[in-house]
Amino acid sequence: MTRSSSRRRRRAGVGAALLAASVGLALAALPSSAGAAPTQPTDPGVGLGKQDREIVAQAREDGKRTVELQLIADRGTLDDLTRAGATIRYRADDLGYVRVEVPVGKAEAVAELPGVDGANVDRTIKLDDPRPEGISDPSPQPAPGANTPRVNPYMPTGDTGAAQFVDQNPKFDGRGVTVGIVDSGVDLGHPSLNTTSTGERKIVDWVTATDPRFANGRNLDNDPTWIDMSSPTPGQPANVRFGIFNERDPRLAGELGNDVNRDGNPAGSIGTFGVRWDKSTGEVRVDTNQNKDFADDQPMTDYKVKQDIGRFGTDNPATAVSESMPFVVQTSPATDSVNIGIVSGEHGSHVAGIVAGNKLFGGKMSGAAPGAKLVSVRACLFVGGCTSHALDEGMIYAVQEAGVDVVNMSIGGLDLVNEGNTAREQLYNRLIEQNDVQIFISAGNDGTGVNTTSQP
Repeated sequence: MTRSSSRRRRRAGVGAALLAASVGLALAALPSSAGAAPTQPTDPGVGLGKQDREIVAQAREDGKRTVELQLIADRGTLDDLTRAGATIRYRADDLGYVRVEVPVGKAEAVAELPGVDGANVDRTIKLDDPRPEGISDPSPQPAPGANTPRVNPYMPTGDTGAAQFVDQNPKFDGRGVTVGIVDSGVDLGHPSLNTTSTGERKIVDWVTATDPRFANGRNLDNDPTWIDMSSPTPGQPANVRFGIFNERDPRLAGELGNDVNRDGNPAGSIGTFGVRWDKSTGEVRVDTNQNKDFADDQPMTDYKVKQDIGRFGTDNPATAVSESMPFVVQTSPATDSVNIGIVSGEHGSHVAGIVAGNKLFGGKMSGAAPGAKLVSVRACLFVGGCTSHALDEGMIYAVQEAGVDVVNMSIGGLDLVNEGNTAREQLYNRLIEQNDVQIFISAGNDGTGVNTTSQP
């Protein structure tokens, strides 16, 4: 049985619960184009739109020497990019997608190369405040709890009919389906995101999609959870590397508050944690107790291998909040870096709960598909927003590497013109067509009005 036919069979019984969770979205059947030969370029490339040209102009004014472009192009053009002055940072040839770094002065010329069908300047998409303006506060409601029914005023699943559907069809609750959440990361410590309705592990993969590369000792995406591991551990073989994770890095502000071990950063305390990586075995140890000794720290590897979870801080069960923070590790041998996988905000867990939360508050209240498993892809930074390339390359990972059946991405931006033909939208269309996957995307918080649906 092919992977696609297997997915179709699994979806036959569970798709309705997932589809009902997305208001106003309908996916039509699309003809498959997998394996289609790329067309030979005959016309000039699509070029950059007004908004992208403005970003390039601002980069030039700010004294930046390069910008990064995300392109959709045929294979021949992908191979020609280096001759045009581009440095390839990421490529997925089967999708015709490439991210390149180019001199500011060559950005427009590269986007106009024959065979370029989509071109966008990589950017950071800010997370908007979703609170609507100009309305009165909602009527007070009692706090949800263990006695809150499945249909309730706190979740949209009652409005969409998903909750009622699962009540009537208990086994059609998403079991057998894996959903990718491309967002700010899903909390590994949340009790309703630990197991499915059938008792299986809910989060089966957890990765960070920001760029792992370093230049002059600084991560190129300004993501402080990527640790430069190019230095050897003192007194150890060359393959055993050492780095430092600093919880008080200002780039870890925002909702995280520069305090991963939740100790309040008392006077005299330190905010750094040593990281040891044995490249020969893939084993990572993080000095979570800050005693400068790795012997008593848990050996870990990439989450998808053994679902290893570490913790910063120690929880006090007598308090109403958790004083510890779960984390995973992710190794990047090609860039000599290791990631400390922590959520950059609550939004990803909020989305995951609506999609697949199981027994919220320990009662009947659940997401649309409590039986579904999750793949968490963190594409957002802790301050500033989410990078376009992390959203797109994180989507590629979820679909092609993790093999999810459905993806949710509740992040977007309002472009000047939303004609549905950006590099991102073409990439997502190809992911859908070639992998038999369904992608659900938010419409944004702008409007109402013409052209106020966010892209993608």
